[in-house]
Amino acid sequence: MSAERRIHHLGREIELVSWQLDGSNITGSGADESGLVQVSLDGTGQVREVKIGRDWWRDLGPERLQAAIVEALDRAVGDRLAAWSVQVAEREADEPPAGWQPPVRQRSEGDSPDRRDPDQPAGGDDRDSEVARVVDLLRDAMSELDGYRERVDDQAGRQVLGSGEGGRVTVAMTAGRVTQLEISQRWLREQPTGQSVAEEVEAACQDAYQRASQQAASLSAASPAISQVRELAAHPMALLRRLGLG
Repeated sequence: MSAERRIHHLGREIELVSWQLDGSNITGSGADESGLVQVSLDGTGQVREVKIGRDWWRDLGPERLQAAIVEALDRAVGDRLAAWSVQVAEREADEPPAGWQPPVRQRSEGDSPDRRDPDQPAGGDDRDSEVARVVDLLRDAMSELDGYRERVDDQAGRQVLGSGEGGRVTVAMTAGRVTQLEISQRWLREQPTGQSVAEEVEAACQDAYQRASQQAASLSAASPAISQVRELAAHPMALLRRLGLG
């Protein structure tokens, strides 16, 4: 098998694994034991909606509501992971549907822009210069690797805090998962329904996600070559077409 065919085969293998592990279509939902608190997650695993039943004060009370919300959040995460694992198993012996594309990764401020059309094939001298550019990029990424690993390890174990309006609800997240939740008891006892509480929890979670995104942007800015390699690896067949190997 020629080198070009091996590269093309490798690109197809990477695309297959990307499709098998893609969980962007997997959502999750969970409820606490009482069923009064319900949480739904979107395809990225982030909190989409929190619902608190109208009888929460009678059946849970302010003292137990925090724990009930965390329980519902944990069960929603577990539900999504379970569905994801089932899908991965189902796709192991299958192929991506025609026209499937990897989920678009949201570009952060720290990403280095690449103004070339990834689907535009290179030819002649352009192809040679493009191959040389990719080789140089991989070399730069290798030189960034040790520092990148240290920063990733540090960030993975770091708590990210988020809060709603006026700090009435605060959440702590680790690796995108809510591990702690605090609600102002004074404010909570003044809420006649659970709707305002649910909205504050959602706002606190969104604030934490935003802060985590800013941290990720800083990580990308500190390792620009690795950031570009990740972007190329996310679309292997597009890269091969760009190199004239597709």
